[in-house]
Parts: sequence; C-alpha cells; structure tokens
Amino acid sequence: MWQQKIWHIFQFFRYKIYAKHRKGHGVHSPFVFAFITDILEEKQPYYCFEEIEKTRQLLCQNNQKIFVDDFGTGRSNHRKISSIARKSLKSKKFAQLIFRIIAFYKPTTIIELGTSLGITSSYIASANKQAKVFSFEGSTEIAKIAKNNMDTLHLSNISIITGDITTQLPLFLANSAQIDMIFFDANHKKEPTLSYFNMCMDKIGKKALFIFDDIYWSKEMKEAWEEICADTRIQVSIDLFSIGIVFIDPELKKKHYTIYY
Repeated sequence: MWQQKIWHIFQFFRYKIYAKHRKGHGVHSPFVFAFITDILEEKQPYYCFEEIEKTRQLLCQNNQKIFVDDFGTGRSNHRKISSIARKSLKSKKFAQLIFRIIAFYKPTTIIELGTSLGITSSYIASANKQAKVFSFEGSTEIAKIAKNNMDTLHLSNISIITGDITTQLPLFLANSAQIDMIFFDANHKKEPTLSYFNMCMDKIGKKALFIFDDIYWSKEMKEAWEEICADTRIQVSIDLFSIGIVFIDPELKKKHYTIYY
C-alpha cells in the first residue's frame, strides 16, 4: 500500500512539473484555449451548487451501515455511508468542473459509469436539464441512496441502472441510440477501462466527449489512459491529473495537453 502512495505522490509532482498552459498561455488551438478560459478559469457559482453540497455534507455525517456489493474488487461488506462519502465521492472542485463542461458543451445523451451516492451524478444531471443521463451502479443499496438524493434535488432526467457494469453496459448499448458523453468512474483497472472505452466508442456520433476519473489511480490505470490518448480515434486529450478528458472530433488536430488545474 505504501509503495502505491509513494508512486501516486511522485506522479503528482511530475504532473506539476510538466503541466502548463495555465490561463491559456501558449495554447495555439482555439478549441483548447476556449476550454481553458471559458471552463477551467470560469468561477461563477451556479444555482444548484449549494443544495448538492448540502447533500454531500449530510452523507458525510451519516453513520448508518449498508451492505455494499463491489463488482470491481469482488469484495462485498458492510460500510458506513459517511465512509463511502469521504472515500468515493468526487471532490467539490472536480464535480463542479464536470458540471461546467456539460453546461458549456451541452451533450444530450450522457452515460456515467459509477453512480456512487449520486453527488457527481446530480451535478451532471443539473448541468443540462434537457439531457438524458444514464448512470450505472453495481451496489443496490448505494443506488437506492443515490436515487433518494436525486429525488430530493428534483432531478428527473437521470436513470440509475443497477448491477454489474460488465454485463449491464453491453445490454444498454445494444438498445441505445447515439451517445454524446461518458464519465468513466467505475472499475479503475486497465482492462475493464479499455473494454468500456471501446464499447462506448462504437455508439458515438461524429463528435463526443469522454471524461476518465482517477487516471493516476494506479500504474495500470495510467497505462489505460496513455493507450486511450494514443488511440487514432481520439483527437484532443487533456490531463488534469485527477481527471482526463478526451474529445472525439475529426475537425480537431490530434494533440495531448497537460494543463495545470
């Protein structure tokens, strides 16, 4: 475990050394310049932020124990809701960044792999009320809590699909139309990540947006991220350390950016 922590710290400092383009300096691509100035540097608080963060606080204070099925690790056990909230939820900074990305690009069909307790899901669904959001969660008990949170926040444009993503995702994709955006936040291993990526690539249109969580979670997750960035079907890839973003758009020139955020 300590070797993993040391490796992660090393990767973070390496990222800080190589990251650049802060505030758009030195970026020649109008598309990426707009991403930096209109999304990364945009700090306006939105109407829904306060209510979603109140929900997060309640989850972090909830010591009720629930039974958690974890298909990713194969380990199932009883866990406190507060523990799940502290360890599994995306930070306020990056959950709100994902909101801003969706609010800016306005994808209309969105998949989230890994609902957890529904905080990032709520940001996703709130960012574009016209979008249809489909969120996948392995644990039935966690999905119930997420659904309750979404109902409390009056979000009606999101559906939770419960069960093992490995079996549920292919079934969903086989019966779905074009997908505009996917947030990958489920199994943080190389092979499942690449498998989900390739499945989803078969269902996108001419343009799409993928966001990958925890791209430096482990060595194999970093390898998966590097393979995705190198894929010839991907044009622009952006490394923000905590998340990685790729754009599929034939009009864009293929280039990778490591941006300090």
